[in-house]
Amino acid sequence: MLTVDVVLTLRFFSLFHNSGLNNLTNYVTPRACYLADSNDYRVPQLELLNKQERCVVKCQRYRNAIIRYNIRPRYFPIGGINYNVVCDGCDANLQSLVGIKDHFEYVRVQCLGNDADTGIYEMEVSTEYGKGYSSVYIQAELMEAFTGRLKQPSGPGQILFDNIELNEGYSYNKSTGIFKAKRTGYYSFYMMARTESDRYVMMELRKNGVRVGSITNDVLPDHSWEVEDGANALVLALKEGDETTVYSNGTLQEGSTLSLFSLRSLMESPQEVLYATVPDGTVIQGGPWEHIAYDDVHINTAQTFTANTNYTVASSGYYVVSMTTFLLDSAIHASYLDVRFKMIHYSTLSVSSRTSNSYTYMARYNQGDVIQNQFFTFNTTRMSNESSLALFKYFELNETDVTVITVRQKPFYLACEQEFCNPFANGAVYENLGSDFDPISGIFTVPRFDAYLISVNLFATQVDTIFQILVDGEVTDTIHCDGPTNDNFTNDSKLVLIKRLKEGRTIEVKMKGRALFYSMLSIWTLTA
Repeated sequence: MLTVDVVLTLRFFSLFHNSGLNNLTNYVTPRACYLADSNDYRVPQLELLNKQERCVVKCQRYRNAIIRYNIRPRYFPIGGINYNVVCDGCDANLQSLVGIKDHFEYVRVQCLGNDADTGIYEMEVSTEYGKGYSSVYIQAELMEAFTGRLKQPSGPGQILFDNIELNEGYSYNKSTGIFKAKRTGYYSFYMMARTESDRYVMMELRKNGVRVGSITNDVLPDHSWEVEDGANALVLALKEGDETTVYSNGTLQEGSTLSLFSLRSLMESPQEVLYATVPDGTVIQGGPWEHIAYDDVHINTAQTFTANTNYTVASSGYYVVSMTTFLLDSAIHASYLDVRFKMIHYSTLSVSSRTSNSYTYMARYNQGDVIQNQFFTFNTTRMSNESSLALFKYFELNETDVTVITVRQKPFYLACEQEFCNPFANGAVYENLGSDFDPISGIFTVPRFDAYLISVNLFATQVDTIFQILVDGEVTDTIHCDGPTNDNFTNDSKLVLIKRLKEGRTIEVKMKGRALFYSMLSIWTLTA
């Protein structure tokens, strides 16, 4: 909870009491609005300095801010002062306050989750010596978030997600399958297409009827490959009223998922967003490591993407990074993202097929850090335009009430073939900010009621490896990693979910089968 004190008093009392601002470092600091007297201290002529520049308080929904107006007189040789206070926007019974001699305080709670909390109100303070004003503008951030899944197979055609986990802002219409943006800004989308025994099933995301991103699954039943979970992430710039829909040219199986949320707009620093893709058919030569050039740059707000390969972080903070690689030809390949995180996917199929890998996580980056994808392949291959790099800054370094945990499976090879185990128990923790994550058990305990994004990036090394997501010990999602029995194959699956969870609930990932140490779990709060 944020507290801001706006003190209307005389200059020699203290111009602006900013003790409450210590809790506001993660928002734009309000400008000091105060009353001052003239140079003649014996006559307190009241006037507002910089009257046209309002005090601004920014806060998230469900993160309350308390605005306190304090009017306190001080001893003057001329005697006491009688105050008359008029507050436009205050409670009706406080519209006129006469004869307040020694103290007046008005408290207003903002950001309760009501859109109407956004607005401006002004307090007028007058005495026999003059009149002053203090304007306070309250801006609450509206968050839109959605996670929907299929209860049963669907398609071809437009997809309606009938199992809705979260619909924050009610922007998704479950009857029409349309997500309609309620504000202008950037939105992050995550799609997971689950298919069985069908080749080349494409799951499309359309903006106002035009395709803007997709996932293409290539399932090969002739090679004992029955199930595939393809995933992709992208960022869109939407205007208020823009509509997005999901289509498929084949059958999507139960569990196929769409998750999305609006990026925050009330941060101190300007929004930093990058979304770029690879031109379709880009040829990658086999041999040495190569920097992938994302030549189709769709969003680049910071203008720091050098040669479309090296993204230089413009300001320190916590960033969400997603990388998806889709290949049009079989290949043995691996990717390094910012050196710290490695994705690997093997395929030596004798027939041409699409292979892909995908990663999403949150981590701290400092100004000047470089994020890039270094790619290696044994064989010459071609990339699909579904290959993408998306990143954006989501938290400032000094924000409070923020939760981030990013942990990777530590053993290079983990086998739990007789019973389920937690691959992140005793894991390698990359980030742990304000979270109740037990690194020994690998269990995350929800620290407070909030919306949480859960991203699981899973790498299995055999046919029929099963991963589960459990909330309070109950399985909410099951991911079936499958692969050819006659292939040296590492199959990766990604699932991004958004859940609103109460304090004390637990989140755990379990697996039965075999997994490599590239498996990663990342959880963070969507509000702050």
